[in-house]
Amino acid sequence: MISRGLVVVVVGALAHGCGTWTAQPPSLSHDVSAGVAATVTPVRVYNLDDPTAPFECFLLTVRNDTDRELEVDWDRTQFVDGGQTSGGFMFEGVVYKDRNNPKAATIVLPHGALQMKVWPNNLVYFSSAQTSAGWGHSRLGEGKYGVHLTLVQDGKRITQTFTFDIAQDEK
Repeated sequence: MISRGLVVVVVGALAHGCGTWTAQPPSLSHDVSAGVAATVTPVRVYNLDDPTAPFECFLLTVRNDTDRELEVDWDRTQFVDGGQTSGGFMFEGVVYKDRNNPKAATIVLPHGALQMKVWPNNLVYFSSAQTSAGWGHSRLGEGKYGVHLTLVQDGKRITQTFTFDIAQDEK
């Protein structure tokens, strides 16, 4: 008889693979308007330094070097999958079951910065397995993924799209 724990470990190892996961480019930065810059980087959450671990989310950094407040409009900031927008993001403080509901904007103060991890809503799942019931995040597989960022300053909408080619080199 095979124990359930062993099956989970074997399945996890097969899904994880042995190749190296890469993102091209590894990170993107753009000056999205005068005095406002943003950087997006695909990241591994649980195995930060393990190149065989797949990417799980994005690290978003927004820098506001102006004298005015800047808003991140979460209801218009979208996950990009295969060159098309595909739902929004969740982040710390968002309840899993409410992830698709409207979200308040995050304010980036004048001469301030925001840095946070964001997970695509469409990659969230609920498992009802007896041994590991709960919410989780699917990994980014091979493909073209990214963030369509929407900022608002002085009532003006500012958008910038960041896209990455995610691939696994089978070695």
